[in-house]
Amino acid sequence: SYGSYKEYLGRKFHHQGGSDWNLFKLFFERDLSLVRPGGCLSLLIPSGIQTDEGCSDLRRLIITEHRLDELTSFENRGFSTIQKGKPTPTWIFPDVDNRFKFGIVKVRKGVPTPENHAFDARFYLRDPADVFKTPIRYSIAMMRRFSPQTLSLMEFRSAEDYVVCGKIRGERPLLSELGFQFRRELHPADDVQLFHKRTGEKLKAGQLPIYEGKMIHQFEDGYCPGQFYAESKPVHAELKRKEIFRLAAFVRDADLKTLEGKPLPKKKEDLTEFLEEIFDKKKFKLDYQFERLVFRRVGSSTNERTIIATALTEDTVFSDSLSYLMPCRYELSGKGKLSQEELPAEEVHSLLTLLNSFVLNYYIRNRVSATVNMFYVYELPLPKLTGAQKKKLSEAAAKLLKNPRNVKERAALEVFIARELYDLSPDGWKHLTSTFTFGGGGTKEELDEIIRQSLALW
Repeated sequence: SYGSYKEYLGRKFHHQGGSDWNLFKLFFERDLSLVRPGGCLSLLIPSGIQTDEGCSDLRRLIITEHRLDELTSFENRGFSTIQKGKPTPTWIFPDVDNRFKFGIVKVRKGVPTPENHAFDARFYLRDPADVFKTPIRYSIAMMRRFSPQTLSLMEFRSAEDYVVCGKIRGERPLLSELGFQFRRELHPADDVQLFHKRTGEKLKAGQLPIYEGKMIHQFEDGYCPGQFYAESKPVHAELKRKEIFRLAAFVRDADLKTLEGKPLPKKKEDLTEFLEEIFDKKKFKLDYQFERLVFRRVGSSTNERTIIATALTEDTVFSDSLSYLMPCRYELSGKGKLSQEELPAEEVHSLLTLLNSFVLNYYIRNRVSATVNMFYVYELPLPKLTGAQKKKLSEAAAKLLKNPRNVKERAALEVFIARELYDLSPDGWKHLTSTFTFGGGGTKEELDEIIRQSLALW
């Protein structure tokens, strides 16, 4: 019955995207269809309409075929009211989790969006009275610039945040446009047979540590002890199986007739066997056999850092709470020769410094709530680096990977990235660093000292 119902909905609704069929998405599309041309739809709706990848089709609809006039977003974290002469905490929706966000969206139906159109935007409100505060004038052009693929809205706490993020975005290419790709490795549920509980003893030969997100911090690989390990033989076999599957898709997409001087097998089983032979003969490596750049998937906009990345040595495998940069790429020559090309270490390490920078942490925290999804990372703006700049960043990464507590080196690196690579002004830098007031963990004092030294260096 579920399949039949979904098929029915698919015939009736055409802007739901490829993800989950959330009811609020269905209601939004239906309500918009009921409004007369030129009429206004004003709807209270979960904040997923603003940011979720699965709502990109709906966002595209309301800024192309219609006109978005206002978006006012609330947090359900409560506000203070005076009752019987005393301040009393009050929630808009007392029975709803306080982490939940929602927004009022106002759309004018069937009115073409002018090229220079801007809508009124307010974010992170708590008190309903704040709906009358001066809005940010959010241009559709900048909405497209910030997120060309998904049109995900960046949520700004102030008009100055909007301006500074616009400066960071500039005309810089997005990470996805530079050919970098991320993936995840082991899932605790799907690959449960590969997870073994550690007892505190040192791992033996043939055992590989399984890293989780909580085990790392910026430039640091031992932030807390690990809980699991994997036996190398079964995990190698499983990861190789997945890699051969991906390699087969890569070869098929290339539409080859011959590979390595032999006709390309047509049957799936024959192709798998053929690719395994090539993989072994050419001594290709699996991802876990390279050093890899990783970042934590859990990273709130209210943490002291949002992107937490480091480089982990070979012979380590990862739980799905870590996403990693694919360390190599496959290439095919004109004659059908297959090769495996490792990403240059200088390129990987320079990207690591950028991901850990205040600039990109500040930028991305205007997008995330509690998870650093890959599509947020893919839409980070990266500077075009000269050879000298890439070398400078890579050398800084090498120092910080050896000593993550090197505050002086970190402060100098932050100033170089902000001033030389993102062209921020002193006022822009002061505003950006002033927003890092969250968190309270063991590295908060270190963060404050990096900021203090960076302001002095500037």
